[in-house]
Amino acid sequence: MIYIDMDGVIADFEGWMKTHIPDINESMWKTSRPWKVMEDNYKDVYLDLKPLHLLEHMSHLYNSLDNVKFLTAIPHAWWDTPKGSYAKLNKTEWLQKHIKNFNINDVIFTAGAMQKIQYVEPGAVLYDDREDTIEAWNKAGGIGILVRGQ
Repeated sequence: MIYIDMDGVIADFEGWMKTHIPDINESMWKTSRPWKVMEDNYKDVYLDLKPLHLLEHMSHLYNSLDNVKFLTAIPHAWWDTPKGSYAKLNKTEWLQKHIKNFNINDVIFTAGAMQKIQYVEPGAVLYDDREDTIEAWNKAGGIGILVRGQ
C-alpha cells in the first residue's frame, strides 16, 4: 500500500497559514497562535490550499496503481466535532478538485498525525512532510519517505 499525506506534500498548508500570519516561523508552530487561525477559519481551512509541485506526480501515481490512498490528519481536538466534519469535507473537496478520477473511498482521516501509524504494515509506503511521522512509520516497519523543500 502507498499512502500520500496531503498538507505539505501535495497541498500548501504552510502557504495558507502565511496568508494569515505572514511572519510565521518553525518555532511558532508550537504556540497557540497558528492554531487560533485554524479555529477562526475552521469552515474554510484546507479548502483553498494551493497545489504543491508533487501534486502532478502523486496524481499520476494514484491513477496508475490500485494500491494508493491519501492518509491525512486533522487536529486531534477537532475529531468528532463540527470542526472536524468541516475539515474532512474540505480536504475531500480539495482532493476531488485536484486529483483526476479521485474516489472518496481513497482518503483516510486520522485524529492527529501520529495516528497514521495504525496503517503501517510491512512494505507500506508513506509520503509525508513531518519528520516525526516518518521516523515513527519507519520504526513500525513501514517505508517512510520524507518530503522536503515544497
